[in-house]
Amino acid sequence: MIEDKIKYSNIKNFYFKLPSSLQKIVGMFYSITPTTLKYGKYYKKNQNDLIKILNNKSFYEKLIKQKLVKTLFIAKHYIPFYIQELKSVRDEEIENSPYEILKSLPYISKDQVKNNKEAFLNVNYKNERKIAKTTTSGSTDSPMQVFYEVGKTKALELSTLHYFWKYFFNISPRDLSVTIRGNVPKSGNVYEYEPVKNSIIINPNKITKKYLQELDKVFNNKKIKYIEAYPSNMKLLTDLFEEHIKNLNLNLKGILLGSEVMMPTQRIENYWKAPVYSWYGHSENVLIAPWDSEKNYIFFEHIGIVEFEKIAKNLFEIVGSSIDNEIWVLLNYRTGDLATDVKFRNGTNHFSSCKNIIGRKSYIAKNAYNEQVSIGPLLFGLHDDLLNLIEDYQLIQTEVGKLKIIIKIPKNYKLESKQKKTIERLFAKKFENFELNFDYNGEIIQNKNNGKKDLFISLLNYI
Repeated sequence: MIEDKIKYSNIKNFYFKLPSSLQKIVGMFYSITPTTLKYGKYYKKNQNDLIKILNNKSFYEKLIKQKLVKTLFIAKHYIPFYIQELKSVRDEEIENSPYEILKSLPYISKDQVKNNKEAFLNVNYKNERKIAKTTTSGSTDSPMQVFYEVGKTKALELSTLHYFWKYFFNISPRDLSVTIRGNVPKSGNVYEYEPVKNSIIINPNKITKKYLQELDKVFNNKKIKYIEAYPSNMKLLTDLFEEHIKNLNLNLKGILLGSEVMMPTQRIENYWKAPVYSWYGHSENVLIAPWDSEKNYIFFEHIGIVEFEKIAKNLFEIVGSSIDNEIWVLLNYRTGDLATDVKFRNGTNHFSSCKNIIGRKSYIAKNAYNEQVSIGPLLFGLHDDLLNLIEDYQLIQTEVGKLKIIIKIPKNYKLESKQKKTIERLFAKKFENFELNFDYNGEIIQNKNNGKKDLFISLLNYI
């Protein structure tokens, strides 16, 4: 799968160092690369399965059970954590009662997985070449190393999303788009064209009045077919344009918003004259749930089985079990995300679903020009092995244009001066027009209401 080879290897670094003229040539060849070669064989297979799944409930149920049985066999024989848990379970029991076996396994938390990641990795040496790894930014909790099956894990996610983008809005990933996520143009400009993605990348630091003219120039391009953004970035852009640009002449197919808690979409849809679409997923790639036509999250459990654990009236924690990742097996995994208005897959309901998901929050800070900047998207793009050394971190703003970043390192480890500088450079590259102050001895502030930490705390109105 070319996509994985680019994303999880040094090829990506090499590509981004190329002059823009050579990047365009690469992008031109990439755009005509057959889908199967670009995303791998599982991309097309999953899209074929989706057609059957939507129309044939018995096929869907059979597929889920087959994958669960296979995953439990792998867990029993090759995943250290489950070798111990399943040592007394016979193979025939897995074959005959896979759902009962799954329910008998303990719930696992993010901290448990983060601190014992090898315990969930397949020990079969033949699978080593299939492992891709990256480190999450910790924008919902703390940084965590995650593992993918090369050519498969991301292909399943992309093929599902691309299928529904096409199904509802006739959007193709080859269409020209605008991306407003965590990507910061290497030039530091307001925007730059990224040929491989065929997308105009807008700098999330610069969705401000100061750069309005250049932002307006981007959206004068009538060839743009869709926008892919963080909800918070899209709201900031809509606020800005609604105030200053009254007549926007675009013909967008849709606006794709993901990776943060969704907000009401009507005002965005009215201004941009385009439908908003969203989905639920996470870095661990245990679950995927795109919206249906009524904006309900529909869980496709042939990729990951979902369970909703009730914690209050009409409030449930989302628990997932990956059943299509032979490399890194997480069963009964507490995502930390919450759902409301849930429906369970049963004789009546074709799919498990929910109406709202409460996950990654949006956070707004003020830069040196007293302009609003969304914090989450900037942190989203932080992926570096050095983040594995960070136990936790938190951003605090007490003055306009200044951020204090508290970084907690495990007690049994001491950061070298070079490592500190590298970590600080990672953050500095993301946050333009902010003065950053790093504190390696400070205490993380916990939310008094739930005992958890907020990634970002603004004290501007309290000082």
